[in-house]
Parts: sequence; structure tokens; C-alpha cells
Amino acid sequence: MSSCEYDLIRFGWTDYSVDERFNDSKAYNETHPAQCLEVDSDEYSFIATSDYHLHQEEVFLPQLFCYINSSESKFIILNGDIYNSKEEFADYAFSALSEGIKIPAYYTCGNHDQYFGWNVYFSRWGSSTYSFTVTTPNYKDLYIALETGSSTLGAGQYNWLKEVLSGREEYRYCIVFTHSNFTYQGLANGTFTQEETVVLLDLFAQKDVNLVISGHSHIENDKTIETVRYVTTSAIKDGHYGICNVGKSEVGFEFETLK
Repeated sequence: MSSCEYDLIRFGWTDYSVDERFNDSKAYNETHPAQCLEVDSDEYSFIATSDYHLHQEEVFLPQLFCYINSSESKFIILNGDIYNSKEEFADYAFSALSEGIKIPAYYTCGNHDQYFGWNVYFSRWGSSTYSFTVTTPNYKDLYIALETGSSTLGAGQYNWLKEVLSGREEYRYCIVFTHSNFTYQGLANGTFTQEETVVLLDLFAQKDVNLVISGHSHIENDKTIETVRYVTTSAIKDGHYGICNVGKSEVGFEFETLK
């Protein structure tokens, strides 16, 4: 029987512990590795979104799909809280997003995606802990997705992260994306403990991570700690998202609003 996990800041129940969820994701990756991409320029862009909270026919989706599919962005990140908890909402979200998005899409699991069972998310979108690369004519960039639906990595995922980052020198840039915030943003829930935050911020700095993208708080936030930039996108359900511009010598990020 699966154990239940409840974080100490009343973030929400989950029916599988973070280590069990990581083990599911790790096993999934062995047979369904994340799609690696090749692009024809050393400069490219991607779209970062979070907090869809889908539960019915959402008025913003046609506008979003039109923008995504007409843009020059190479892929999109959907950074957790895809649906609003219930399984029937997950069915709608999976169908709408699969049909509507015509570019490669990379998902992570948020707290709302776990309220009625990790398997509801996992059976539709699969792994929430994985890495992939984007290869350009002269470089290769590393992307890492982390599962933080209960605001912790757990031992297994943390050790996996360290292993992936051990090869950081092979890549031009390293970008991490996940749902929960690594820095406090005024919420009473969904923030890592101070002890885990210190460990992770130190690891990201040591391994020269360029950018960490999160969601969850529904508040835009942008700060640099040591050499690492941490950005939080506000909710796409309210029309907010981000554009990451990957350049030859730097990674840029801009907050945008659907028009």
C-alpha cells in the first residue's frame, strides 16, 4: 500500500511519497525518454507557462494555442497545476492540450495535479522528473525537469539531480524547471524548507545552472542569487507566461501577457 505524504506547511495530501513518485518517473524514463531536440540556429526561444488549472472549456485556450502555434518558439514548458484536481478535469486537460499544442511540450506535476492521486497525472503525462537536450549547430544545452508537487525533492530525486549535473561541463547552458518556488514569495504553502533551499541553491550555483523557472505562486518574480537567475511565471489562466531567449552568449527571459 502506498504511503501518504503531507508536508508541514499544509501544502496538500499526496497518495504517493516523493520518493515513490520519483521511482515511477525514473522507470518511465527508461522506456519513454524525453524528446531531445535539434534546432538550426545557435539562438532560439521557448515558451514557459504554469498554472493552467483547467476544469472546463477555458476561454484562454484558443488564444494561447493560436499564439503557441504561430510563434517561432521551439517548444513549450507547462510547469505544473495543469488541471484543477479532479480526474475528469485531467481528462479534459489532456485532450485539450494534446490536440491544441503543435510544438514539443514538456510537463511537470504541480500540487493541484496530485490532490486526487499521483496516478491521475502519471497515467496521462508520465514522468515529471527527466532531462533532455537541445542541440544547435555548435552547442548543446541541458534541460532538467524536477517534480516538486509537495515542495521537496526527496533523497532519490536529489541524488539523481546531482548525477545529471555532474556532466554539466558538456553543455553550453543548463536550465531547470519545476512547479514549486525555491525562494519565498509571500505564500504560506508550497515553498521548500529553509534547509533544503540552502542545499539546492548551493548546488545550482556550484554547477553553473543558468536559469531556474518555477510557477505556483501566481506572482511574477525575478531574482538572481549568486550567478543563478530564478524566475517565476504568473498563471497562464490569467494570461501570463514567459519567453526564454537562448542566445549565443547568454540566456534571457521576459515576462509576457496574452494579447
